[in-house]
Amino acid sequence: ISDWRFLSFMFACGALLGPFLDGYHGAFGVLTYQPPLAVNLQVGGWYSAEGVLHTALWVPPLFGVAGVLIGALYVAGDAAASVGSTLDKAEEHAPSLGAVLATIGLFTGQYWLSGAMWALHA
Repeated sequence: ISDWRFLSFMFACGALLGPFLDGYHGAFGVLTYQPPLAVNLQVGGWYSAEGVLHTALWVPPLFGVAGVLIGALYVAGDAAASVGSTLDKAEEHAPSLGAVLATIGLFTGQYWLSGAMWALHA
């Protein structure tokens, strides 16, 4: 995978979504971060002692790298699986935007649920 635009996009997606996923676990008490690495974000009228987003400074780059690795592995896996295939273009396998957003929504819900389930048994 040598397309820097794709890899940059995957890094940005991971770096932007990751802290919010991490914040779910912070909200349920699964994990906590201490200053000076902790970052709190207050949004609108939502307020708590830790804010609606409680994460650490290293979380965005960590999730960014995860986005690059996961995205690159999917592309490499698709390329390996299509060797000898009658399909000429990868675009024929590309999911719709709606399918991608639904999958991200389901993954986000699963992340939230993992924190909620932990809190029930804490």
